[in-house]
Amino acid sequence: MKRWTKTAATMIPATAAVLLSGCAGSGVSSGQAATVDGTTIAASDLQEVTAQFNAVAQQPTTPTQVLDTLIKAPALEEMVAGSGQEITDNELLAQLAQLPGAPAEPNRLMADYLHGLVYSQMVGDSAPPDLFADLDVQVNPRYGTWDPETVSLADATPEWITTELPGEDGN
Repeated sequence: MKRWTKTAATMIPATAAVLLSGCAGSGVSSGQAATVDGTTIAASDLQEVTAQFNAVAQQPTTPTQVLDTLIKAPALEEMVAGSGQEITDNELLAQLAQLPGAPAEPNRLMADYLHGLVYSQMVGDSAPPDLFADLDVQVNPRYGTWDPETVSLADATPEWITTELPGEDGN
């Protein structure tokens, strides 16, 4: 019994260190999903926005998809500003409140996410290539990596995880 306790006592901190080291070098802490131009997007806020949106959405989304939109939202808002097509936070949140299953108190990032969705549809392919070029984006590896060339989050699946089943490689 003592041997197991001693082993567990050394394994738990070691395992935690390995899990937390996944964020090392990414520029974000384990409680952050990303930083965009110095503004932090907390992982808990990202999870809550995703859950709240999925409660009303016809097609569910993932935290990575929500984060991708949140990263782009400020630049899209800036592009639309002054065009006469702006939509206020209150207008977006009022539309959200009319949907069945809408949250009584949306997360503080919900309006940003909705702006990102609406403005990306409005802009479509007409966004200038350099619109997102100056973004300083650091992403928690849990959600992928920011690719400035494709202006999107790249796959979050670590290369050591494989979908191949034993025996499928011909061995």
